[in-house]
Amino acid sequence: MRSIGFSTGALAKDDFKKAVEISHRQKLGAIELSALRKEELPGIVGWLKNSTTASFNYVSIHAPSRYAADEEVAIANSLLPAMERGFHIVIHPDAVREPAHWKAFGRSLCIENMDKRKPIGRTATELRKIFNKLPEASFCFDIGHARQVDPTMSAAGEMLREFSGRLAQLHVSDVNSSSQHERLNWCASQSFAKVADLVPAETPWILETPIDAAGSSADRAIQEEIAAARAALTRLKNCQAISRIIGEKNAESAAWRQFVRNELNRSEKTVLILMIYENYNAETITANLGIPTSQIDSLLKSVRHRFEELTGSDKPPTEILGLPKAAV
Repeated sequence: MRSIGFSTGALAKDDFKKAVEISHRQKLGAIELSALRKEELPGIVGWLKNSTTASFNYVSIHAPSRYAADEEVAIANSLLPAMERGFHIVIHPDAVREPAHWKAFGRSLCIENMDKRKPIGRTATELRKIFNKLPEASFCFDIGHARQVDPTMSAAGEMLREFSGRLAQLHVSDVNSSSQHERLNWCASQSFAKVADLVPAETPWILETPIDAAGSSADRAIQEEIAAARAALTRLKNCQAISRIIGEKNAESAAWRQFVRNELNRSEKTVLILMIYENYNAETITANLGIPTSQIDSLLKSVRHRFEELTGSDKPPTEILGLPKAAV
């Protein structure tokens, strides 16, 4: 089962302990302890000495992104105990000034692809130079960074294909033109779906979308963002949800399965997966993905009409599949 969680910086930027508590309460399977600012690192390292992370299936620490050259050895050494506990250490390529200081981490060192502000680490070509210096290092694929650098997602696909054997975790968020993390939206979801099939099912997801943890609806916002990530990264070509639920019940269900796989576009598949198989209503899909309710209604009517024309069946898909009635 995939482990999904948040960066502590996304849940509580200045209070990683609060973010850990929230993650525990939400029973999240993964967590990234963010020490992007170097002054955060001593507190996290000290806390780990006397704390357990046993409730999480996957733990990583994000190393500082900026520090003086003469601080690199001390920062690397302070992270060695985390490596010994089996945690990945996520680091920006430009923060590795002297690769020799980081070679001891082996696969535990997790190189992240960068946004357009950085001069290196943005593409497969640029990452290849870094991995040549750190041949055992693993890969943290930031899908939002990849989309910002190349909205066509061609560069994202190239990175995932070339470094699939190194992939250790996925960073998930939208990234705006100013390189700020934002919550997922419909456009980002459509882009992410283009490379969803290239992400192995077992790869942990770390969401970096900012959540107002102080707000009364924080728990709901966390779950909505996870749902949005699941929708954005659903394996649409061979969706397990469709295969599992439809099965081989009868000729009509077989026709519906073929119709979904061969006749629908990614937008239609995503909405149907969420609405029929995850029991979401139109309002929840709108809240999660930003698709207007009117657009969802039009999409569903179009799917119904095309299915009727293709098969001659006027039964709604939910009746064919023996599922509870839905808006379709």
